[in-house]
Order: sequence, then C-alpha cells, then structure tokens
Amino acid sequence: MRKMLLTDLSEAPDGDQIWTILERFYQRAGLEVPPRNDLVGRLLHACRGRFGLIIETVIDAIEVALDTGATSLTSEHFVEVFGAQTACDLSQNVFLTNRWSHVDMERLAFG
Repeated sequence: MRKMLLTDLSEAPDGDQIWTILERFYQRAGLEVPPRNDLVGRLLHACRGRFGLIIETVIDAIEVALDTGATSLTSEHFVEVFGAQTACDLSQNVFLTNRWSHVDMERLAFG
C-alpha cells in the first residue's frame, strides 16, 4: 500500500467534478439531490480542500440523513456532522453561518 498525496481542491477548477461525485453519492443512498447553491464552496472551505475529508463529511451527512429517515440531504445534516467533527460554536459552523468563508478553519480542531 502506498500513501498518495493529493493537491488541495478549489471551487473554480474542481467544483463541477465534486458536485458530480456528490450527486452520485446521494443517488446511491436513495436520497434526493439537494440544490447545489453554495454547498460545494462550503464543503471545500470546511474540509480545507482535502478530497478525503470532503468524502468523509458527505458520507457522514448521508448517514445522519438516513438514520433520521430523511428523503433528501439538507444543510442541517451537514451542520450536525461539522459540529461533531469540530465541536465548534454555532457561529463558526461553516454549514450554518452566512459568513462561512470567514471561518478560520485552521483554528478549529477536528475530532
């Protein structure tokens, strides 16, 4: 087994591909695809552009949705997952605050 180092992702060049991957995850889980809005940007910021963390966060949000009997993935599922990952104050939750791009991700510790 070899360790692979991937470059950090950003919305401009990678956003459409990330969204396509997310749509496939939702569909595979039997969930309605949510509106794109700024979800990709929030995910990229919350996960600091790290592909593996993006996938982990999406899978965790899908699990929360399925566990609660939801038929679609909502921002509330991401709010819950991010809160559990970081134990941050609600004002610093990238999936809740309007000023999500101003949240300093380097100061939040992932659990």
